[in-house]
Amino acid sequence: RLCVTHMSAASVDAAPIDAASLWPELDRTCAYINAASRTPLPACVLAAGEAAVRRKAATPWDIGDTEAQKEEVRTLFGELLGGGVSSRDVAVLPSCSFAMSVAAHNLRGAMRARPAGRRRVLVLEDQNPSNVMQWQALCDDEGGELLALPRPADGDWASALVAQVDSGSVAVAALPPCHWCDGAVVDLAVVGAACSARGVPLVVDATQWLGAAAPLEPARIGACFVACSVHKWLLGPYGACLCYAEPSFWRGARPLDHHDRNREGAQHVECLPMGPRGYPTAFQPGARRLEGGGREPEPAATAFSTPQAPGGSRAAAGLRTS
Repeated sequence: RLCVTHMSAASVDAAPIDAASLWPELDRTCAYINAASRTPLPACVLAAGEAAVRRKAATPWDIGDTEAQKEEVRTLFGELLGGGVSSRDVAVLPSCSFAMSVAAHNLRGAMRARPAGRRRVLVLEDQNPSNVMQWQALCDDEGGELLALPRPADGDWASALVAQVDSGSVAVAALPPCHWCDGAVVDLAVVGAACSARGVPLVVDATQWLGAAAPLEPARIGACFVACSVHKWLLGPYGACLCYAEPSFWRGARPLDHHDRNREGAQHVECLPMGPRGYPTAFQPGARRLEGGGREPEPAATAFSTPQAPGGSRAAAGLRTS
């Protein structure tokens, strides 16, 4: 019988899991070992998604607002990140690339504040495009330069990254905790300390990490923004990304998407009142002001908060239940 190993964020103790019962839909004619690209959905997540779709088909008038559900998801994600992250600092977004576009949009001023020749955005060679393409566009717009650091011969990414940060030419560091091609770990605590000393914002795509490795603790690594799509190690479907924004980031941040649900008071009414000058402009408190418009896909949100998952952990969160 095939067993797989699940590592929760709460503990690094590995435990065997009965894949046959937890992934009954998985094709048994293939030995699939590329979960770092996309994970198969556990049965509990599939069931939650199906129930959500049926609810929209049968009783669309009874769905109501998803704010309570989203708040539970924000809380779970904060626990998964570790370091006392508050749900206030978590936003639900459509994708990691959207989240990183939000980050780039709000760090445009930091880029402009740098003198010419010191507007580099630091990334890894062959880094996942979700945390690269936005910075390419920003560099094109603001006279910056994308610096894709080649793989170090000794495998020490952190030292090579710190050397670039210490050169004084880096305006933003947009990095992962591990390389998506080979799993090589990047010591973000070391890199983050160098970034903090130089006033360089650290933006992290944790999609390859969260749910399979130890908590990141954004304050410990000095990250101002951390995003994670749910379709990989968080065992969720496509269509959602969770992100952390430190308070100093979100307080002055502007969303890419302007809509009624990220406006103050929207959670208390079905529709905000329109006045002579239009709708209210004050944003929701915390990072939720950055959230995209429209309702998040019901299956994605429902599945994420399902209280059953492999290894006794919450689906799409890797958090063990009591």
